[in-house]
Amino acid sequence: MQAIAFESKQLSYPNIPDYAHSNSESSDESQKTDQPSLTQTQLPQLDLMVSEVQTFSDYHREDHIKDFDVESLRGFKYEPERNNLLRRASSTNLDSQPVTSSQILHMQALERFYCHIHSFYLLPNGVFENQSKLSRDPNHYVPENKFNVGTQPAKDRTFIKLYDKTVSDHHANIIYKDRYRPYFTLMLCQQTLFGKASLFCRFPAEVHRLILKFIGEDVSFFIQDNGSRVGTFERISPSKPITLCSNQEMQLSMDTTIKILQAETKRGDMSLKPNRKDSNMLKKFLKDGDVKFIGLDDKYLEVLACELISFRKNSHYETRRLDWSHELGFSIPFLKLEVHEHKDNIISKYLLFPVEAPFSYSIGRNDCSDIFLSSPTCSRRHCRIIYSKERRTWQMLDGADGTPSLGGTWRSLQTIQEKHEKRPSKEFPIYDGSKFKLGENVYEFSYTRKKVKLESHAAETGHR
Repeated sequence: MQAIAFESKQLSYPNIPDYAHSNSESSDESQKTDQPSLTQTQLPQLDLMVSEVQTFSDYHREDHIKDFDVESLRGFKYEPERNNLLRRASSTNLDSQPVTSSQILHMQALERFYCHIHSFYLLPNGVFENQSKLSRDPNHYVPENKFNVGTQPAKDRTFIKLYDKTVSDHHANIIYKDRYRPYFTLMLCQQTLFGKASLFCRFPAEVHRLILKFIGEDVSFFIQDNGSRVGTFERISPSKPITLCSNQEMQLSMDTTIKILQAETKRGDMSLKPNRKDSNMLKKFLKDGDVKFIGLDDKYLEVLACELISFRKNSHYETRRLDWSHELGFSIPFLKLEVHEHKDNIISKYLLFPVEAPFSYSIGRNDCSDIFLSSPTCSRRHCRIIYSKERRTWQMLDGADGTPSLGGTWRSLQTIQEKHEKRPSKEFPIYDGSKFKLGENVYEFSYTRKKVKLESHAAETGHR
């Protein structure tokens, strides 16, 4: 039976084999067995180079434990270079050196003028501007790396220079993390401590795939805004909704943005009960006249309007100091948002309540839209906000019925507070086909498989 192995070219952990009958005597059979195809995976590989196939059983001896990442148990340094038994090529000409196939991340601008200038290939060890010069050092394993994106000149292979006046000096970071490293380290430790009795070695391949899927995002590259001036935005898909959270900002066009101030998904009754607290807060905003309610029953709103004559906000504790800028505390799920139309300097305030089905609210230039947009740069059916009753989450989709809007709906990587304070955002995963807006240009990221030449000398500085 085939065991998990360090192949002669790459570590093949996206296609995890069966451990049930792995042992130290099966290394010869493992060499004869064809490894599963890696063409379906969309993930970068851990490129550990060895001269022959090795299994976990090859490292059951005590003197081999120091060669793996077990600092949590023994305090040793991660040194995979010892496993590389390949001889360095004597020639420095890359054309005469061995070639391997690796999965890399391709970053390219979509604008016609910039598509040839802004085209980069990202490997775990560095950035390359020319695909014919992709290379790496087979002796060096890179578990993590950070690539700086901005207008600063490229100092080494971790810098991506963009020719855009709206981009900051250190606009964003693209972060690489080998997501398989912790899991494989755990399995190696289990094999070392318990040998063949290790439960991990008895799991079939499907169980390992399920565990890896449960661990987290199925990507190894992430993007992070670095507190830039204009921000970094991710395009929302018309078919795959994103979950809305409090303190988010969405860009619909150059002069129209939506700020999600508060997104509450409380577990409660899905019908709006006319309790005193909810009714009094609604009456207060209804009397001010600057907040629009969406999703409430028309008859209930008529009752509230009739009671406004005798309503006094100072007579109730929950409305005495209530203001739109404060966090609201309704007993049912609700969404508090603002629509900013910068050209006309208009700010519209909305409260969405998922009381009556369908829990879908349209946004666009159509007169029948739940949230009307007056900007001509927005589409008639620009985007939708949905409340999922099963998942109890607020979600957003671009366009309508699977058709994207003309300009797209873009989610800011920074929260409203992070953008105000110029702080870095959290890390967002980069999927195959993801589009991000940095400055005035849109960049598409795709995972592709290219031939990579193996270097026989130390890495040089600067892009190759």
